This record gives sequence, C-alpha cells and structure tokens, in this order.
Amino acid sequence: MERLDAKCPLATAVAAVVAAMLVACSGDDPKKKTQTPTPQPTVDTQPASPTAAVRFKGNEVVANDLSRGLSLEATAICNELGSYSCTDKVHKVTLGGVDAYDRQIYEPFRTTVATTPLAAERVVLSACLERANRDFTDASTAAIFSGLPVDADKLTDRHAPAVGAAIDTLYVKLVQRHASKGEIAAIEDHYLEVEASGDATPAKTWAGLACFSVGTSTEFLFY
Repeated sequence: MERLDAKCPLATAVAAVVAAMLVACSGDDPKKKTQTPTPQPTVDTQPASPTAAVRFKGNEVVANDLSRGLSLEATAICNELGSYSCTDKVHKVTLGGVDAYDRQIYEPFRTTVATTPLAAERVVLSACLERANRDFTDASTAAIFSGLPVDADKLTDRHAPAVGAAIDTLYVKLVQRHASKGEIAAIEDHYLEVEASGDATPAKTWAGLACFSVGTSTEFLFY
C-alpha cells in the first residue's frame, strides 16, 4: 500500500506549513519543557448579602441617638426659630414620623421624600454645632472636644493626639466603633479648608463640621 504523502505531495506540504504556524502562534519552543504557569493571588472578597438593605432611622431614633451620642438634652437637638422642635414638630413627617392631629397623616411614608436629606442634615448640623459650642465655651464640661491645642480660636496642631482622640470619640459615640487611621487623617486635614475659608473661629467650626461628617454618614442615619 502506497503512502498518502507519496501520492499527494501538496497535502504533505500544506500540513507541514500549518504545523509550523501553530508552533509559531503558540509562542512555545517545542524543545523546551512545558512550564506550569505561576498561580495569581486571588482577591479576598466577601459575597454580598442576599438580604442586604438599610433603612432610615426616622425622626425619633435620629433625635435619640444624637441626644445620647452628643450628650445633649432632647430640647437642644434642633429647634426652628428657637422654639419648634425639628424632629417632633417641623420636620417630623419629612423625617418619617406621623402627624395624626394637625395633618391627618396616620402612617409614615413608605420611602423617604425629596426633602428628607435636607431635614436630616439640618437636624445633625444643629446638634453638632451645639455640642461644639458648649465644648469650646466651657472646656471643663467638654463631652467630645476636650484638650484641643487651640490658640486665638485656631488649632495649632491638627495632628495633635487630642485632635485624633476627639475624632475617635465621635465615631465611638455616634456609630459605636473606633475610627480608622484614614478617617482620622481626612477629618484632621479638613481643618485646613475651614481655616482657609476665613472663618472667624475655625477651630470651633471645624469641630462642628467634624461631628456633622460622622452624623450624616450612612452608618449613622441608617440601620
């Protein structure tokens, strides 16, 4: 029996060319031993919870958590025109409450409304500025901003241990955990922006805004 390549020399040539192309495309040297590829490090990721969800705390819980965390009486959290409670009266419905007597709203809205973020920020900012004002007015009764290096209403050292301790205290009191190094550094550096703005009392203003940044986080406002 005659060999096929003897009868079809063209087929033999084509086969040889194809084999050569395959070797060239693979980039492998057939004379070298095949090497096992180096395993790549895997990324340590946690699967998302199938029931992951957050819910806005609502007017009462937000007010209570601010009162507890900032050591403020309920009447000092936020008042419009100095007389009307933000959480119990003015913004009560907007923040998820009900008002059966005045507005005939017997059930809270199923979702937050367009003005809820503004109302929540209003409440937190008011409470935080009140806490900062008290701490800077009477250092002996300071609940959070104690022992800060302040001279002429300015921080003399934004990286002082007392500054980092105050920021960490904010996190512990408001979100029940210690602040990370990155979180502390970010709030410390924010003081430069406050001072550069020309604020008359940058240290006190920075303290209020530091509190505000933690108090308006998802971690505080939602559960």
